Amino acid sequence: MIGIINFTHSDPLYSAIRRKDIIVRESPAKILGMILDDELDGGMVSLVSLIENGLNLSRGANIHSISTTMSTILVSRGKQMGKDMEIAVTSHTRTTELYTEMVLKGLGINYKMIHADETYAEDLLSIADYALVIGDEALRVYGSGLRILFDTGYEFSRLYHLQPLYAALAYKGVSEPDDMEAVNEAVHPSREDIESSVGEASEKLGLDPGLMRRYYSFIRYDYPPHLDRTVEFVRKHLGRS
Repeated sequence: MIGIINFTHSDPLYSAIRRKDIIVRESPAKILGMILDDELDGGMVSLVSLIENGLNLSRGANIHSISTTMSTILVSRGKQMGKDMEIAVTSHTRTTELYTEMVLKGLGINYKMIHADETYAEDLLSIADYALVIGDEALRVYGSGLRILFDTGYEFSRLYHLQPLYAALAYKGVSEPDDMEAVNEAVHPSREDIESSVGEASEKLGLDPGLMRRYYSFIRYDYPPHLDRTVEFVRKHLGRS
């Protein structure tokens, strides 16, 4: 069995997988725990979690963006960025948090991350003046009236000249699980499932189809060779190279 993240960003990939019987859709943290407990043969987890837990990386299906991501954003209720910032961060975003820290350091900003179980922007903004919001909740921010200060994926790419890789297929064993082939085979056909995913996601999240169409235009599932540079960059930053 293989775990696929249950965020909207993975919907076209999941839709294109022919063998749904081998797939479990869960949060990245849940998938990680199931891999470590041998309940799954492998699955898609946060890049940071993959590295920190010594898991093997499959150079197949993954979640990355060409630069702009849209679903990794720093927001406020109107307050501009300052030299010192306290930022509420959802516990579901290890890799995006790391990229955001790198961006803030690159911009010369002093920051403090406040970790919380909340995922909704308004809940996070009740904890601090700024919030790092990801996934489906980040998409809901567009048009909400909240101030979007920056797109973490775009700023990370601009400052470090790397494409942001958020999650990748991971496994524990010596060899890649056979079931991963079914996921990797879905990468290219997934582009044909974007339009149907746009309709489903816009209805589920209550968002304009045009916004979802734009979002999916930035998300990629393939593994081009240059993503190895991002992986090594993160490994070195974590002291795991």
